[in-house]
Amino acid sequence: MKEYKVLLVDDEINVLQALVRHLRKDFHITTALSATEGLQLLEEHGPFAVVLSDLRMPGMDGLKFLSKVRERYPETVRMMLTGHADLSAAIEAINSGQVFRFMVKPCSLENLRSNLSEGIELYKLRQAEKELLEKTLKGAIKAMTEILELINPEAFGRSSRIGELVKVLSQKLKIEETWELETAALLSQIGWVIIPPKVVLKLYSGESLTGEEAQIYEMHPMIGSELIGRIPRLEGVASIIAYQEKGFDGSGIPKDAIKGEEIPFGARILKVAIDFDTYKLRTNKDMGALELMKLRPERYDPMVFKALEEFVVGAQGEELTEIEVTLEELKEGMVLAEDIRTKRGQLLLTRGNTVTATLIERLKNFSMSVGIKEPIIVYRSATH
Repeated sequence: MKEYKVLLVDDEINVLQALVRHLRKDFHITTALSATEGLQLLEEHGPFAVVLSDLRMPGMDGLKFLSKVRERYPETVRMMLTGHADLSAAIEAINSGQVFRFMVKPCSLENLRSNLSEGIELYKLRQAEKELLEKTLKGAIKAMTEILELINPEAFGRSSRIGELVKVLSQKLKIEETWELETAALLSQIGWVIIPPKVVLKLYSGESLTGEEAQIYEMHPMIGSELIGRIPRLEGVASIIAYQEKGFDGSGIPKDAIKGEEIPFGARILKVAIDFDTYKLRTNKDMGALELMKLRPERYDPMVFKALEEFVVGAQGEELTEIEVTLEELKEGMVLAEDIRTKRGQLLLTRGNTVTATLIERLKNFSMSVGIKEPIIVYRSATH
């Protein structure tokens, strides 16, 4: 049990000293004399398996303290120590889900040890479930992206590019928790499986879509959102994907009354990244894409757009050199500077796509069946 830490919070130092004397042989004990000190210890020396708090404390009481612990550290098991007069408040705490156990002063050492041990066991169970769930989620996400790569390499390449830009924007916006947003970026184009290839080409070239084609395109975020939403713990990702084509001014899809800061923040970032990728494919230039976006600034969250502008302007000194390679020389990680077509002129991959092992195999199959035009034009990088 001593490998799992227990935090005791009470404003009476004599109570804490007595608890430490009796419990230190069985548990790894840390103490705090106030809720504020307790929160600081949780932040600086966590994680803690169990937090045991007194209810009546000056300043922030135990109920508010444990509520904050629940919000910030949901896996930590919360317990309360209370006097008889506070019984109703303790029951309220349990009913609202703030605490796992409450104990009435004076509490026997046997009962206290038993409850702390049960709390640690619950914490261990939560950790095991979290690890299993994370592995399951990572496996599901990996499988979905691999399927997308096989079925629609264009959509996969697009999601990869968007994902890289989202990472840059997240850094500039100083977003600490990026897992949900980055996952949304990787899965943002999963709904493209319903879009016919000719519609994709129109989108990239800037051609107008027919009414039926526009309707098909507008369905893709919701279809992607519904697919992702069926996976436990990805509800936030699904919400971001659902609103990834929504303008900050309320334009776009879905066609509802949501606008401005009501739109999920992740979706506002994704909207900027998606439109930048689309316009860059049309202009083949970062500044060209940025200038097109400036024509409709109301579509974008000003803070996110500013981060994009800073990135694009700051990267202007970095020139990319184009080189010619054969299909045999094509390697993973290279970025296409020009479209790849068959010898008959059929488009296989558009410029901007990052080469993957699956794409190379796909191109080799086309080369053997109908032939592809060589050399292939890619951008030179530091690694190639």
